[in-house]
Amino acid sequence: MAPRWVLDGNALFNDTATVDDTIRIRRPEGMANLGVQYRGGDGRLGLRANVRRSDGAVDELFGIGRLPLADYDVLDVSGACRLDSGVEVFVRVENLFDESFQEIIGFNTPDRTVFAGLRLRLD
Repeated sequence: MAPRWVLDGNALFNDTATVDDTIRIRRPEGMANLGVQYRGGDGRLGLRANVRRSDGAVDELFGIGRLPLADYDVLDVSGACRLDSGVEVFVRVENLFDESFQEIIGFNTPDRTVFAGLRLRLD
């Protein structure tokens, strides 16, 4: 089996204005994802990187009105390696570069987060 690369992505372009031209809150005008995945020739190693982009969102702060939210890009990476037929180790890092961003005013999103583990298959 040859090594395999997969590239995937998607984009969303929102018309965020209502019929009276009020901008809807917490709905970015643009969102996109771009990912690349690698699977080793023997199927034992898998790697993935994905970048998320959001731009053009606003939120509402009562008493002040609608405020623009900062655009952001976030990179997530993951990998897994099968050690033998029943054991696999994996790691996933979300927000690799520790970007600070908000999707709702006053509520921060998680900093860099690392998940790791071991999967055992018992036959």
